[in-house]
Amino acid sequence: RLRHEQPIAVVVDEYGGTAGVVTLEDIIEELVGEVRDEHDAEGAGRPELTAVTAEDGRPAWDAEGSCRVHTLRRGGLDVPDGPYETVAGLVAELLGRIPAPGDRAELPGWRITVRQVGHNRAERVRFTRTGEPLPEPAAPGLLEAAR
Repeated sequence: RLRHEQPIAVVVDEYGGTAGVVTLEDIIEELVGEVRDEHDAEGAGRPELTAVTAEDGRPAWDAEGSCRVHTLRRGGLDVPDGPYETVAGLVAELLGRIPAPGDRAELPGWRITVRQVGHNRAERVRFTRTGEPLPEPAAPGLLEAAR
C-alpha cells in the first residue's frame, strides 16, 4: 500500500522557507518522551544509555546513536550546544565527517569512541571517563551506576 494518511505540519523559518516537517508523533514525543509503536525499528525497546565498565576499568556509558543529547546533559555530561540533537549528530560534529568504527573524540572529562556505524551514522558510542571527577548529576540516579 502506498497510501498511508498521517497528519503533518510544515515548519516555516523566519524567511518564509521550509525548515522541515513534523508529525503528530514528533510533537507528542517532545512533550512526553519517546513513544514506541509498530513502526519503530526492531530492538527499539533497549535502553538508549547504559552504564558499563570500560576495558581499562573506568566507568563508561554505552549510548545508542539515536540517544538525545539532552539525556546526556541531564546526567551531568557537559555537551556543547550545536546543530545536533542526538549522540550520532554530536559525534559527526566533533569529527567533522562521517564516523567510522574506532573513531575517537574528546569532551571535557570524557573520551568518546565510535563502536558501531550504520547508514553513515554512529549507531553505538561509548563515553569513557578520563580521570577527572564526575560532575554532580542534574538527574539523580543517572550517573550512580557509572561511579
